[in-house]
Amino acid sequence: MSKRLLCGVVEIPLGTDQNALSIEGGNRTNAQAICSQVFSCRDDWLSEPGLRLVDFFHLVNDDIRLLCWLARRRLIPNRMQCNKVDCDAKLFLVPDSGNLDGWVWRCDKCRNTRSIRHRSIFTHCDMPIKTATKILYLWSIGHPRELIPYDTDSSTQDANDWLYCIREVCRETNADLKERIGGVEGATEESGYCRVVEVDESLFSCWVHDPQLGSTLRKVWLLGGVERGTERTFLARCPRNSRDAFSLIPVIREFVKPGTAIITDEWEGYAPLSHLPEGYQHYITDRTKGILCPEQNAVHIQKITGQWSHWKRNFESLNGIRSDEFETRLDEFLWRMRHSKAILQSFNYSVTLLFEV
Repeated sequence: MSKRLLCGVVEIPLGTDQNALSIEGGNRTNAQAICSQVFSCRDDWLSEPGLRLVDFFHLVNDDIRLLCWLARRRLIPNRMQCNKVDCDAKLFLVPDSGNLDGWVWRCDKCRNTRSIRHRSIFTHCDMPIKTATKILYLWSIGHPRELIPYDTDSSTQDANDWLYCIREVCRETNADLKERIGGVEGATEESGYCRVVEVDESLFSCWVHDPQLGSTLRKVWLLGGVERGTERTFLARCPRNSRDAFSLIPVIREFVKPGTAIITDEWEGYAPLSHLPEGYQHYITDRTKGILCPEQNAVHIQKITGQWSHWKRNFESLNGIRSDEFETRLDEFLWRMRHSKAILQSFNYSVTLLFEV
């Protein structure tokens, strides 16, 4: 046995089917876990297929399936240990009709209990987990915010409080989930080639409501980029809401890999790009000659110009929000645009970066 311990492999004793110890495996009275396996690496979250609306309805209307779905993605604890003084026994998941969620973790030794949402994102949520999950899903598919309380049979205040928690996750993980684009492909410098990224800045504006000042126009400079061939993008705020070189260059270095061929317009804020240690190749398109430069047909920023239209249509949803919500809603907007192809999957992963269950 000691040799196997050193190797990291130990036999499971006969008669201890790990799946049978979970409610997923059919144990409904004293399960030691909710499901037999949970996600462990980032790809587990980001590579799973999208959840269709019809499939979500089937999921959320089955309490057991919903618990397993949440636990597998580590949104709630999958198993728990008793933390009472002089007791380190395992907790068992048992039904509890008097509990908001219908289940609790209970210690058979000291009778201590724990909520199934202990230390999770749901800890300070006052609504049932089923309702909170409905709101999360509707948020992920872009359901109109004003309809969410009605469509989930929840109060406006409770729904708004939960949506605020969701936005806070976006804000806190914006930096953790960023992906750099561009770079050099190939094993050697001779056989490799550099990716091409179009970079541009644009001014976004929306009307916000202030109880004392009325409607005011908020403007913010954003810097974006599109990688040709893969259509991967980045979108970020310009520091100090400025588009000078001191603001633009650090953002480009943060989001664009070394060795990339970068195409910009002639704005002076991009001038230092070709002199950086990252070894960027800097090409400049001449907008005075139209979108395409006749002498260099490949030197243009058509893709990022088209991307601005898409981003600005989504930005229009911020019109009419309260002025004190602008910063968190802007952070949410940036997060959604970065993860637009897998919003629910990316959010579930983001939660695990902030809550260790």
